[in-house]
Amino acid sequence: MKARNALATAGLALLITTPAFADNYDEIVRVSSPETRCREHYARDRAVPRSYTSVVTGGIIGGVIGNQVVHGKYRDWGTVAGALLGGSLGNDYYQRHQGPYASGGAEKRCREIERVREERQLAGYEVTYRYHGRDYVTMMDHDPGRRVRVAVSVDVAE
Repeated sequence: MKARNALATAGLALLITTPAFADNYDEIVRVSSPETRCREHYARDRAVPRSYTSVVTGGIIGGVIGNQVVHGKYRDWGTVAGALLGGSLGNDYYQRHQGPYASGGAEKRCREIERVREERQLAGYEVTYRYHGRDYVTMMDHDPGRRVRVAVSVDVAE
């Protein structure tokens, strides 16, 4: 009798295979991914003084040419116009060859940003199965296929 009670209280575990229906269970999740964005940055180096040599030289040459080209009572106006045009051309030359950023040039600056997007991900499978005439629903992390194994435990009712 004692052996029978010990066997009865230990319980009986059965594995039964029963038909099942699995449905995908999706959820929308926010996915964050880092992205690097870079751009060219030009910084003036304040330690390097700007040279006006090309502007002055261009003004002198332009003034001489303007004085030589224009004759008569408008010669003074030709000198002034030539000096202004020559100074402007000298400044353009300086900008092209020295640039406003003579010492350093371009510097690449990068920063990390987080791109967040929403996407659908498989969260699991909602599995419906029938056992002894009743329907049961459970969540599983994998697709069980057309049949699912059900663990049944039998204990003594007192």
